[in-house]
Amino acid sequence: MNKFITKQGSRLAALAAGVVLFSFTANAQNLQNGGTGKVNNTGTGKIVFKAAAGEFQNAAAIGLITNAGVFEMLGADNKFTGTNPLSSTAALRVPGLVSYAAPATTQNIWDGYYTSLDMKNAAPKIFAVASNNYFVSADYTTAGADRTYTGSTFTYDGTIGQNVAEENTGNGGGYNNLSFTNSGLKTIEEGDAVATGTTLIDVTTSGGGGLVVNGTVASSFTSTTAGTFNQVAGAGDISVNNTGIINLNGATNTIGANLSVNSGNLNLGNGTDATATTVTGALNLTDNAGASDLAVNDVATLNVAGAFTNNDQARTNMTFGATSLVDYQNGATSVITTVVTNPYGALEISKDAAIIASASGGTNNNVEIATSFAMTGAANTNFDMLGSTTGYVNLTNATAGNVSYSSNQEVVGEFRRTHAAATGVDYVFNNASMKVNYATAPAAGTYFAVTVDPNGQTAMYVPETDIKRDINLSYDYTAWVATVTAGYQLSDVNEDTQWDASYNESQLRFREGDASADEKVSTGSTYSRVSAGAGSLGSVQLAGIKPTTADVDGLADAEFKSSNDLILRAGPAIWYSVVPGRWSNPATWDEGTEPPADAEVVIRNNVWAGFVRSFDGFATPEAHPATMATKITIQTPTVAFPNPTLIIGKDATYPLADFATSTAAVAGITDPGRIIVEEITAPAVELSPATLTQATLDATAKIDYVAGLVVYENSAITASESLINDGVLNIGGTLGIGQ
Repeated sequence: MNKFITKQGSRLAALAAGVVLFSFTANAQNLQNGGTGKVNNTGTGKIVFKAAAGEFQNAAAIGLITNAGVFEMLGADNKFTGTNPLSSTAALRVPGLVSYAAPATTQNIWDGYYTSLDMKNAAPKIFAVASNNYFVSADYTTAGADRTYTGSTFTYDGTIGQNVAEENTGNGGGYNNLSFTNSGLKTIEEGDAVATGTTLIDVTTSGGGGLVVNGTVASSFTSTTAGTFNQVAGAGDISVNNTGIINLNGATNTIGANLSVNSGNLNLGNGTDATATTVTGALNLTDNAGASDLAVNDVATLNVAGAFTNNDQARTNMTFGATSLVDYQNGATSVITTVVTNPYGALEISKDAAIIASASGGTNNNVEIATSFAMTGAANTNFDMLGSTTGYVNLTNATAGNVSYSSNQEVVGEFRRTHAAATGVDYVFNNASMKVNYATAPAAGTYFAVTVDPNGQTAMYVPETDIKRDINLSYDYTAWVATVTAGYQLSDVNEDTQWDASYNESQLRFREGDASADEKVSTGSTYSRVSAGAGSLGSVQLAGIKPTTADVDGLADAEFKSSNDLILRAGPAIWYSVVPGRWSNPATWDEGTEPPADAEVVIRNNVWAGFVRSFDGFATPEAHPATMATKITIQTPTVAFPNPTLIIGKDATYPLADFATSTAAVAGITDPGRIIVEEITAPAVELSPATLTQATLDATAKIDYVAGLVVYENSAITASESLINDGVLNIGGTLGIGQ
């Protein structure tokens, strides 16, 4: 039986006013509502618990309790208990309003399910009781002293719209764990709602639920470094409106449904503590007014594993810290373009399936990157820049190794680097094997770019000899000298199945081409080659390439004009002399090696064979004098090469046999064994070969003969097929024709 101890006077006046005051003796401080007890607190009613440990002890069914007024708690440890305790389950949710209103003494807030909950007056409030779970389905209002949520989870679980109460460092530090469930839309109207622990937006918030940050002053919804934010898949949408702000600073955060920044701000990280936010739903920047809608701050990571859209075509509504990372993962549909004033910090693409393309940004279709770029997914998951109008990837940082590929992925389209270039650094471009390494740093200019289309072909594509791949080099740097490495896929080799069976990747060389002609790239350096494999890139590397303004004129040289094609061509090679020197000296030739027997040779300088001169100090004999080349052409003098002469001699002790051309058939070379002397307009005889010995030649250090073919006494050369002479023959030894 319930017992009430009352006094006359003020108590009777309070009862007459509709207020019930409980001030018990040590043994009777509770409201004991029995199994058949009914509590009907009307709109003007107030049931007040004044004792420090006063309890609402309930045994009745929830339907017997109504509360249109208020249950007011004034004690330090007021509770809901009994055999059927209110607040213990959602079905036993405390009806109506419960107000914790102690004027001075710190109050512990009883955990459980409330309809409406009110904090007021000067006593600090502690949310750290029992299981530390608090649920409010209607209104939560706060005022007065600090509220401390240590260890607790506070859940807004209404099926009607709910305003989220402001909680921040100004009133005790903010929420700990904060959760939103059920279909009522949760709204932060103004002020700060700070959560220092885990924040959850549950799937039950779908169907009109979710969260709206709609502050009229700077508002934030924050999960600090120690906590996490988790909007699960299928949950209600999150919307940021007006001047609303969402700050996600947790170590791990998830956007699993939709988060739309309609205006206001979404800030990832505080710039100091590492944080990662993963988008598996949709992150939508809907504002097109250029406001700073998204900030990925330093040491923050944005993992895009779902949709990411940006309606601002100017792309000035996004900022990225230099040490931030944006990683496009499986599920990402496109890479958002950026502008040079608001570049990515570090950009990574880690997809392991399908190609990803850049998203059209109107007139801003470039992907600007400040720090580094990496592709770390599976092979052939390329990044396609050709799908966006005139777009390119641009990196503004020159740190060594700041572009990396884990496999044979590629950037399809233009990859540009706009930064000061140092010497000795492998600057990587479209794939792991597409590199430029400067021996002489650029003197001026702003960029070097490589455009690659693995599915395209150069303007001068020859299906019988070429790698089917369009590579284009462009730059405005000046006065540089560089080693260029071009990478290609196994699928590019013999793609048209027209290569001769004797052609292979070990023959690949660079040619420079424009829309109407091509020429060999010759530097005097030796090629380095790696054959392509099923899971690895092939490459061709050549040192000594330098810039020029000259058009392609068919003249093999080290110069490469901006915006021309870099052709990878196999098949028979033509060796060109680049400096005066002995035939066996690698430095004499554009390939950096002595010509092999199956080579076609073009003489453009004074080149001698069979004897040693102090001029070049190279005493190694010719490797194969009897088959020195398949075809030899002594070209007509030009302004660039005015002294083409082949000089054959033999020292008295020279052990080699007589020289001859090879007649072995080589695919792509007509008339093997032939020597051709093109027209020479210099004097027919400069000195008599019959009286000029090699010793005399060496003493004069003469390297400017213009006499076509010179054969000294006691030496011989045979044109094993035939000799075509439109120039000058100076024969003091033996010239053989035919076999």
